[in-house]
Amino acid sequence: MKKSVTLTIDSIIWEQAKEKLPQSRSEFVEEQLRKAIGLSDDKETELRKKIAKHQDEINVLESQLCKIREERLKNEKQDNNEYDNAMDTVQRIHERLGFVGKNQLKNISKQQQVSFDVLVGCVINEGLNLVNYAEGVK
Repeated sequence: MKKSVTLTIDSIIWEQAKEKLPQSRSEFVEEQLRKAIGLSDDKETELRKKIAKHQDEINVLESQLCKIREERLKNEKQDNNEYDNAMDTVQRIHERLGFVGKNQLKNISKQQQVSFDVLVGCVINEGLNLVNYAEGVK
């Protein structure tokens, strides 16, 4: 059901709209009003709404992803600091004795609360002389 209404529009604009619009001016005004109140049956408008909804979801997920990455980097830096401290101790022992023992690495790993196996891997990667048993530094 349609209703006839009276609108006041500048006459020049009304005439230019008559020439440029692919549909009647009345249909155009009706479509614009539908869009304004969210009743447009225009497929493009529906797709834009879906895209906007999904974009909001994507933004939330990207924000969560950033927080997870920041937390992981923070944990990695903390782990690196712990292993750096342990390796400083290992380096001092190696400088004094010329080697480091696995028993010493076991003690260091317990004191510094780092993995023994990872610490052994670090020693091997550094090219330090590793023996099975070594007495403490005197």
